[in-house]
Amino acid sequence: MKHHNIARMVVSAGLALSMTISMAGAPIAAFADTSQGSITITASSGDNASTSYSAYKIFSGTVEDQDGSKVISDIAWASDEVHTAGVSAIQAEDSTYTDPTDAAESAQKAAEFINEHITGTDSTTILANASFGNKLADAIDGIAATTTITPGTATSLDEGYYLIVTADVSGKTDQDGTSPIFAIVGGTAVTVNEKTTVPTVEKKIKDDDATTYGKAASSELGKKLDYQITGTVASNLDTYETYYYAFEDTPSAGLDIDTSTIAVTIDGTTVAPSSYTVTTTDGVLKVEFTDLKSAKDADGTTIAVTKDSKVVLTYEASLNSSSVIASEHNDNEVRIEYSNNPNTDQHGYTKPDKTKDYTYKLSLVKKDKQNESRTLAGAKFTLQVSNADDTSGDNGKYVQADGSLGTTAYEFTTGDDGTFSVERIDAGTYTVHETEAPTGYDAVSDFTFTISDNAKDMASVDDTLTLTATTTGASSEIAADATSGTATLTVKDTKQNGLPLTGQSGLLVTVAVGGAIVAVSARSLSKRDKEQ
Repeated sequence: MKHHNIARMVVSAGLALSMTISMAGAPIAAFADTSQGSITITASSGDNASTSYSAYKIFSGTVEDQDGSKVISDIAWASDEVHTAGVSAIQAEDSTYTDPTDAAESAQKAAEFINEHITGTDSTTILANASFGNKLADAIDGIAATTTITPGTATSLDEGYYLIVTADVSGKTDQDGTSPIFAIVGGTAVTVNEKTTVPTVEKKIKDDDATTYGKAASSELGKKLDYQITGTVASNLDTYETYYYAFEDTPSAGLDIDTSTIAVTIDGTTVAPSSYTVTTTDGVLKVEFTDLKSAKDADGTTIAVTKDSKVVLTYEASLNSSSVIASEHNDNEVRIEYSNNPNTDQHGYTKPDKTKDYTYKLSLVKKDKQNESRTLAGAKFTLQVSNADDTSGDNGKYVQADGSLGTTAYEFTTGDDGTFSVERIDAGTYTVHETEAPTGYDAVSDFTFTISDNAKDMASVDDTLTLTATTTGASSEIAADATSGTATLTVKDTKQNGLPLTGQSGLLVTVAVGGAIVAVSARSLSKRDKEQ
């Protein structure tokens, strides 16, 4: 029997310690040792602190600490099932490999093979899918006895050489399975970090006049705004043979997504639409990659996706007639469904992220300037954009009955209560033109009002909406209420005045007669003065 003392790291993606497997000494039968050690796994990100792990023993043995390394001797297969699976993985890697009939020699030879074929690893190594270490893990995973390990809690295990993988995380949110961890347990306590990070997603919206994306915006009915969704991938991406990745975007009933504007980039490279599918089911938009790692650019070249890659989805969406008025808001929420356990077909979900789109209501009240308790019906107005809350050329357009903008003027008419209202308008400055005053009143001169909000300045969707309004010119007042999302504009008309008349000619006769009397009186006074 050969005896070796191999003083180099054996396990991949395992411990920060230097570890050694020693085949010196007489091997013993599996499960013969009763000594124990402990291992603690530290979760790295997301909600993985609630993820459990499964530990599979590959070899039994006696473990000692020597000069900062762990030495395992008296190696034996942990079970017949593990023996069969381990040898099969080795022979798949090297078809010339023969398994000794003696159980002890079989374990020793297999340990030497593992030691020679899992090399160059350290405490941060993540195994590639094609590596022998990952193939061995795939063969051992699910075989026979297992021990459950809870993150952050020391777990006692019999001494030996272990494979540690993530237990069931199918359908979980904010959890991701680790790449295989190989560890020698025994002697001093062992602590190891899991080999993964949890993907994230961030959604943003660009307000009309904003230069960058933010968490909120405001717009009028039908105005298309830009949306941007950025997703990351797990740091152990290389361990996956294929990597499922799908954006699931759920707009509120008040938002319409224009699917013709959908585009996806990976690290700035535009992805060919043939690499993903776009579906809309029950109002949920899904942009799906069955394998993100095989995504191609417009020329058909596979895009290199790495653990640091960012996948960006953009599209345009607009408010529809079901959109709600602030301070309620029109949400658009997204999550990513992704492969979340190497060597399995399990999927999980990121925590969702969302944006808000606000829209407002204008209520105009027409009053008698001299008697403000009297409201006036029949006044007609147009509303024209004079300084839009955007840079898209909306200045000069007219507000339509539904709040959208058009190139032709629409006349709003005050009702019996002296008011009219229009919903789903954007912040900005508008010019009011009274095209027809109520009978007996003078129309006011053109004037402007401005609605201002803080939507584009919101750093978080949890920020509070603020709404202000001002007016300049004419006899008008305005007030804004962020709770209802309404700006109330009061316009005061002056009543026309005139002396009572019985006819214009009668007035002239009266004036003429009056003039004659004055003339006669003047002549009489002059004659009297001369006589005196």
